[in-house]
Amino acid sequence: MSSTFDHGVVHPVLACVEAMESALKETVDVEVIFMAPADKRAALELTRVEARVAGLKLRVMAVCDDVAVAGGARDVAALVTHHTRTDAGANRRDLMLALALDRRWTQVAGALGQGEVNVAQAQVICHALEELPAEEVGAELLAKAEAHVVEKAAEFGPRELGGWAGGSSTSSPPRSVSSTRPNSSPRKNNEPSARPA
Repeated sequence: MSSTFDHGVVHPVLACVEAMESALKETVDVEVIFMAPADKRAALELTRVEARVAGLKLRVMAVCDDVAVAGGARDVAALVTHHTRTDAGANRRDLMLALALDRRWTQVAGALGQGEVNVAQAQVICHALEELPAEEVGAELLAKAEAHVVEKAAEFGPRELGGWAGGSSTSSPPRSVSSTRPNSSPRKNNEPSARPA
């Protein structure tokens, strides 16, 4: 993995990925069974780190439409599916969330990047916020509502958050953005249309 910017300096995102790869390699053969009980609480920290990694991944996905176009893919979700052999539906939901966080719900995006919310919570929060009548509520109150629900994520899981914030579903992706950007490549005639899961 190599990419540079500004006189050959490795981009911070790539440096982060390389550091994580290196650190993970050192743990592959570690016998976790011998960890002290207190140290096994690392599982909780790993969940927080997982959320932060997911936040970074979504940030990158939100601006990768040019890579998708260059690769001949319909959109970023299709590109990720092809290269990572992962579930197309899950990747499409990730892309829709990525665009929602990038374009609208920046407080949720910040909380995800800090590991203060997880992806499932972010999905619920974005969906619940988008159910609010934005024109009636107004931008100021909507921002306050976003901040308040993000704060509640420290107390409630996805299911509880969904009921508390207005009965939104944990499986519903944000609906306020399209899964493609204006300059994304058009779908080929023989390519089946994708439906958000």
